Amino acid sequence: MASIIWGSINLNGTIYSGANFTSTHLERGLYLINFSQAFKTIPAVTVTQNYPGWDKFDDHGGNTRDNAVVVALNQNEVKIKTGDGNGDADDRNFCFVAIGD
Repeated sequence: MASIIWGSINLNGTIYSGANFTSTHLERGLYLINFSQAFKTIPAVTVTQNYPGWDKFDDHGGNTRDNAVVVALNQNEVKIKTGDGNGDADDRNFCFVAIGD
């Protein structure tokens, strides 16, 4: 049966929501998510950025080139990079889902 770990991370690296992981803000736009229990195999991870904020429904959003990418991944952790509309590293809120055995 597949395991799922999901979370929403604030731009400073603190956890906004989710469980079974820790989050560390490494440097501008770079985050490390450690899974509380390792997956048996490398999971699939998706990530997306939240900009400008979690409850900003009255805002029209950021540049569609703002992004979040998976930099590295193994059974224990995932490194994620977020950036601005110019492709430069920048601290941003983001959400992730990790699914695997």
